[in-house]
Amino acid sequence: MIETKPKERTASVLFMILWLASLCASASLRKKKQAFWRSNIIYFLPVPLKCHLSSALKKGGKFIYRSGMLCYFRQNLNMLMKLKHMKLKPLAFLTAGLLAASLSYGVININTVYVGDAGNPNGSRGFGGVSYEYYIGTYEVTNAQYTAFLNATAATDSNGLYSTSMAGSFGGINRSGTSGSYTYSTINGRENNPVNFVSFWDAARFTNWLTSGDTETGVYVLTDTGIANNTITRDATAWANGGVAIASQNEWFKAAYYAGSPTGADGDGYWNYPTQSNSITTADANWGNSDGNVTAVGTYSGSVSYYGTFDQAGNVLEWSDTINGSRRITRGGSFINTSNGNLSAALSSNISPSASGSNAGFRVSSLAPIPEPSVYAAILGGLGLGLTLMRRKGRGTL
Repeated sequence: MIETKPKERTASVLFMILWLASLCASASLRKKKQAFWRSNIIYFLPVPLKCHLSSALKKGGKFIYRSGMLCYFRQNLNMLMKLKHMKLKPLAFLTAGLLAASLSYGVININTVYVGDAGNPNGSRGFGGVSYEYYIGTYEVTNAQYTAFLNATAATDSNGLYSTSMAGSFGGINRSGTSGSYTYSTINGRENNPVNFVSFWDAARFTNWLTSGDTETGVYVLTDTGIANNTITRDATAWANGGVAIASQNEWFKAAYYAGSPTGADGDGYWNYPTQSNSITTADANWGNSDGNVTAVGTYSGSVSYYGTFDQAGNVLEWSDTINGSRRITRGGSFINTSNGNLSAALSSNISPSASGSNAGFRVSSLAPIPEPSVYAAILGGLGLGLTLMRRKGRGTL
């Protein structure tokens, strides 16, 4: 299940980081792949102060290196052994990198599912073909996850990432304080509801934060002109190197409707609904206004797709990053839709990227599993180093 933890702060963290880094600095790189992997995250900072290893071994003997924030790249293991900056002598690099990672970001766990079958064809409706393997959120992004993002980036909220509607009966996030010192908290019982009242640009800034730690750069390089003209697309380098994006229409469509083979389902390889079925009832997903509101992600166990995603039918419709003129495409229908056609593979919507409402949220995708923005804080806690001082942190529709 999805878990969100508060940002960790401690007066003794610097001492503990220095101690841990000193242990690592005495180690040496070994050419055995398994030993290399077991050396773990803190041994490798290929770009000093910025990067760490946090994801699993991939095919072809390649490791994926992800910073959780500032830099993403893949490299062959043998080539990495030749890089001078892989040496562990500069203790300052390790110390500063660990300190920056452990103090700068909150911890968000985002479950993803692996979507294989690269090169699958489009279905009869012309969508769903994806040439690459990727990961997509098991669930829609939740209030708890978005709250961690707000606490990390929106003390002033100059980008309007928070909507006051989020504190209403259909939302799940409260804001306290004044501009410059805003803090955010989830409403009790709504932590795992999908975040709503978010525009496409809010969602883009969330994924940028997961990619780079900054709201304006990442997979989407946000500029005033690009936003005004709705011309912003994925930065190819950031995406190829493991950045986090809003799922594209084809990524979303495949994860929702594909049946695992070109001849599955009704003969074209795709189901009509994201429930591995050509029919759907209100017992399968949150639609038809049967609940009268959004529900916690994963509540409807019958809503699981072939790849293991939940709630791609109903709950909230979901932004994609696919452009259609001045609008962005959304998919999936929502809790308020009374027609099951809104949930089907046959229907999409085109909505202004600046719009938001109680019935709209989003789901993320990446070429690699999405790590926590603060891996080091979790490592230190797992080693029992005692990081104890914690920093607490109307229904409109589209």
